[in-house]
Amino acid sequence: MFKPRADPLSHERHRYMNPEYFETIARPKPSELQRLQCKSHETIGDRLSEQAIEGVPEHVHRRMTFGYYHDWERESPTILVLFSDPGIPSNYITEEAYAQLELGRDPEILDTIRTDQRFLARWLSQANYASFTQPFLDACRQHSLITDDRPWWRYVLSGAFFDDFYHTNACKYRGQTPTGTDLTAAFETQLKPEIEYVNPGMVFAFGGQAWRALCHLELTPIGDAPEPDSPGVIERHGSVYTINAPVDTKVIAAAHPSPRIRGPQISIDEYAGGVKRGIDIAVST
Repeated sequence: MFKPRADPLSHERHRYMNPEYFETIARPKPSELQRLQCKSHETIGDRLSEQAIEGVPEHVHRRMTFGYYHDWERESPTILVLFSDPGIPSNYITEEAYAQLELGRDPEILDTIRTDQRFLARWLSQANYASFTQPFLDACRQHSLITDDRPWWRYVLSGAFFDDFYHTNACKYRGQTPTGTDLTAAFETQLKPEIEYVNPGMVFAFGGQAWRALCHLELTPIGDAPEPDSPGVIERHGSVYTINAPVDTKVIAAAHPSPRIRGPQISIDEYAGGVKRGIDIAVST
């Protein structure tokens, strides 16, 4: 059964999600994460140069190296959605740089987070991903995981999405492919506290990198789900697992919804069907 969190605004929420936690991403202490952020800084710089964007202040450039999407003062999500990394903004990198610039040199942390949310909502609602987002949200509604009845695109773009879903990444730094050691450092200092904080009724892991991060936990297959360490994210798509620590919940494994995967490697209908099947199993067991 889906496990809604009791008293979602209590349980010492600020013990985990607060400016101090944000700093573990913005200025990471583990050397592995410092290296990833430095590489992301270079990657973002290259993308800005490709689009002839000059004169970006260093504080804006640095802020664009990572993504974080939870407003701990306004939101109390009960579902954790884990992706691989925030990705490099392409067509709208100019807009994102300008949006961060407009916040000033020393902005409020929550203002920068809300800016990240707007661009993530735009990503989820763009044409390439609408065929993922709409059926995913429809499947969640069918089991009352979400109750907002607005059209999917209004639900996402209004920001209501973030009150139901805690969206995060296995690697918080843009455009990077972390090693196993990197993922371990990220899990211990960033992802594990997020899981403890949200205490989610359900977890979705989209993509192989997201799954590898969760393999730091003890995952138990439900039904005919393959073993957690079996190769092949497509073969695992829609499978359900349980974890008992640091919280007790269900985990649904899924392929990444990138158009490079949905279509070429798994049909769009099969992809949506796998996610729905996973939700059906997770809710009924």
